[in-house]
Amino acid sequence: MSPSNVTDFPNVTSIPIIPTTEMPIPLLGDICQQPWSYAPGNVLPTLWRIVYWTSQALTWIVLPLMQSYSMAGDFTVLGKLRSSFFENLIYYGSFAVIFVILLVYVALKRTLTMEYLKVVCITASNTWGLILLIILLGYGLIEIPRSCFENSQYERTLNYLYFKVAKLSAEKCEAEEKLEDALDEVQQAYESVVASQSVNKRYVDIILTKCPEDWREKLLNRTVEVSDRSRGTRGIAYNEKTLVRLHQNVIRASQARHRTKAQWDVLIKNAVDCEDISKNEVNPTRTFKRTIPRILPATSTIGVVKEALYTPKVEWYWKCVIRNPLFKCLGYLLTALTVAVLWSEMTFSVTSSTLSIYALIIKFAKETESYLFMDVCTSVLISQSN
Repeated sequence: MSPSNVTDFPNVTSIPIIPTTEMPIPLLGDICQQPWSYAPGNVLPTLWRIVYWTSQALTWIVLPLMQSYSMAGDFTVLGKLRSSFFENLIYYGSFAVIFVILLVYVALKRTLTMEYLKVVCITASNTWGLILLIILLGYGLIEIPRSCFENSQYERTLNYLYFKVAKLSAEKCEAEEKLEDALDEVQQAYESVVASQSVNKRYVDIILTKCPEDWREKLLNRTVEVSDRSRGTRGIAYNEKTLVRLHQNVIRASQARHRTKAQWDVLIKNAVDCEDISKNEVNPTRTFKRTIPRILPATSTIGVVKEALYTPKVEWYWKCVIRNPLFKCLGYLLTALTVAVLWSEMTFSVTSSTLSIYALIIKFAKETESYLFMDVCTSVLISQSN
């Protein structure tokens, strides 16, 4: 049909011209596949804001107040909050000094607005966080590889544990003496308050709940009489302020005693294990014999399976043959990672070429489009930095 004849048929629409040249079909390798970890553009910024500001609130407000709140000796919630706030004044004061310095600097340089005020808050917080990060990261980069090397040498570890046992024994005795002194004062307060029928007896009852259970039962089961001691202590004025101080002393003394006792149990167990390893290294039967028998719960499925697989012979091979070389190799590996971190920090400002080992790994993953490998490397780097 010629173009001149198209107008003769008004009901016939024009037919589009289809080109005969075939379009190139993209190969399967050229199609960019969406990785499994893909997230929309607004997810990560929103998640970052939630995590960042939640961490800020927990770090600077909630956790310090909760820590001081648990150790406060007041008998009311408002009193404990007030005591925890005053106890954290030094902690908040250090942050306030950095904040004021940055605030004055920003006010002198440009007009201070709410946006810049938010930047000042973030900068002050990051300054404090970077100081802690440098201290903790520097300690971890050296201490973790060194601890692996030390754990691979049982004789040196055993001598070090003997030294810590002697040191912790003195701390444990001191904590027990402080608790005994606090309990003696609690007993005097209890006898004085009961003998004088004071209204502060309910505060003394609260203090008694923080005392050791066996000591408390002996005190409560004892018949309270107006003896010579109670007559002597009746003159002592135990007001609310005095009982708050006594309550705080009991809490801190009990906490110190529980801490040293837990450390003592773990330290004695480790020392005995090292002594057992030294004795079993020359055991001709190649079966591990313990000084303290292993106690596992009878109803625990994991305990039963561990008892069946982790036999004394397997334990001997693990502790006397495999464990030392394994920890030594792990120490060398962690030392190499420490050197890589230090090298990356030293070459961070070099922009002419990529010198950082971790940057080269990420660059290789990007060029090969190995998204899973990139996610794993990023997670490892973040965990190592933390």
